[in-house]
Amino acid sequence: MAVNESEGTTPGGGSPAEVAGGASGPVADGPGVVVARPAPSAGRCWGLALLVAVVAGVGAWQGGEAIYGRFMPPLMATSGFPSIEEVQANTRARQSGTTREAMLTTALLGGLLGLGLGVVGGVVRGSGRSAAIAGLSGLVLGAGAGALATLALMPVYFRFYNPDKDDLIVAILIQGAIAAVMGAGAGAALGVGIAGGWGAVKTPEGRGIVLRSLAGGLMGAILGILIYQIVGAVAFPRDQTSKPLSTSSGSRLLAVAAVAVMVALGAVKGALQPPSPSSAPSPKQASA
Repeated sequence: MAVNESEGTTPGGGSPAEVAGGASGPVADGPGVVVARPAPSAGRCWGLALLVAVVAGVGAWQGGEAIYGRFMPPLMATSGFPSIEEVQANTRARQSGTTREAMLTTALLGGLLGLGLGVVGGVVRGSGRSAAIAGLSGLVLGAGAGALATLALMPVYFRFYNPDKDDLIVAILIQGAIAAVMGAGAGAALGVGIAGGWGAVKTPEGRGIVLRSLAGGLMGAILGILIYQIVGAVAFPRDQTSKPLSTSSGSRLLAVAAVAVMVALGAVKGALQPPSPSSAPSPKQASA
């Protein structure tokens, strides 16, 4: 039975805090009308987010494998030793090819992850409208953030890159920064879905959920890169995991899988975390 939406709820029905915390309450798919639905489950959110991470990771890995090496220049063909100009031109071409491959793979991972997490947020809320809005927003945010971060930071990587040295510090800093920006965009989509769309972000509760899921996705991405580098150094010691694109298919799968899973888990943890007492609205603000 339809009832009028009560004051203080966000578009999609129920306050963002109730949805994030798993409290029962009415949920709406249209403005001004709410429909009684079961309370969202935190366990359901964790499970769906993990499923999305696996699908996004495998999808990005397959997409990356399809283009691996496609943008690399052919080997130099010279009658003798190549000139300095030829070596420099070949180096620039290889750097450009690596950047394009890394950009497309990161954008694909961010887009799939953002799309999936946004839909999860809406599904957990019980609103198809929120799922559609957050999913499309996550697709744009995750893919855009991943692509832009890669284009901005890969020149920095090549500035410090030494082909004769496996610099793990530079790898963690650059890979971690790129993944963090991508993870923040994808993680924010989950918060948008749980909060009830972009309109709900104007409220303190909705804004808090989005910011916490954004921060969780960011931190999860950094942790994912650390896991990748530590496990990769042991499991794939000869596959150059410190490079933007490692040299084996298995190590590249590990990279996208570790980041995808940790972004999803971090975003869920942030979104479902209760707001701190200092950030919670006062009774006076809530009644205003």
